[in-house]
Amino acid sequence: MKLSHKIQGYKILLYAGAICVLLAVFALYRRPDFLVTLANQVWACF
Repeated sequence: MKLSHKIQGYKILLYAGAICVLLAVFALYRRPDFLVTLANQVWACF
């Protein structure tokens, strides 16, 4: 396998992983109770 094919494969895996993480974050933001908990935790740091 050529090096360029490996690099292209890693890029695809990296992009797929990034998309999965973004979709998970967007799914959490659709839950209002999560947002309230997150805001309370961030506010508690100050």
